[in-house]
Amino acid sequence: MNSGGQAHESRYFELLLEAIRICRRSGMVRQRPQRVAGDKGYSHRRIRQWRRKRGIQAVIPERKDQRAHRRGRPPKFER
Repeated sequence: MNSGGQAHESRYFELLLEAIRICRRSGMVRQRPQRVAGDKGYSHRRIRQWRRKRGIQAVIPERKDQRAHRRGRPPKFER
């Protein structure tokens, strides 16, 4: 995938994860990773919703503006 120019790669997050194929020892192929890691640029509402809907855990720190608007418990993030 070529994003070209100044387009941020987070715009292609869903396409990239849909293309993943993880080979297992049994020979079966899994399409969904258990966890993803990324920088603060991937802490976008659209990405968080997409990931939660598919049960994928993340190691992505929150941006300061998101922390200020969050209600409830903080997300699990282990540095």
